[in-house]
Amino acid sequence: MTGYGAVSYTAVRELYGPLVVLSGIGGVGWDESATVRLASGEERHGLVLAVDRDLAVVQVLEGTAGMDPEATAVTFAGEPLHVPVGPGWLGRTCNGRGDPIDDGPPVLGERRASVAGAPLNPVWRDPRPSRC
Repeated sequence: MTGYGAVSYTAVRELYGPLVVLSGIGGVGWDESATVRLASGEERHGLVLAVDRDLAVVQVLEGTAGMDPEATAVTFAGEPLHVPVGPGWLGRTCNGRGDPIDDGPPVLGERRASVAGAPLNPVWRDPRPSRC
């Protein structure tokens, strides 16, 4: 996460499986969310896996099939992927990006949380035995 806000680049250097390698970038951080725009106007979602000097590697969650490196733009959000959190999620089903997939309305949470949060310490869990 860089805190710079959204920045866009079109210098796609390579497509490799689900990965996009961009060159000539700056102000982009590891684990930052990204939007990948194809020439057709289709938008796909991505996550920065690595940054080194002026290179960034982005995993495209929907894959890179049909993408043309010459006609692809990537916009970096300046923050990790966030989802709304709150009681509106009770009984709902979502995908890995936090989008509802149960044909219900969008979930509006009271606040947003990063999907890359710290793991829960097992010592902090409720020690009461389960009842069978």
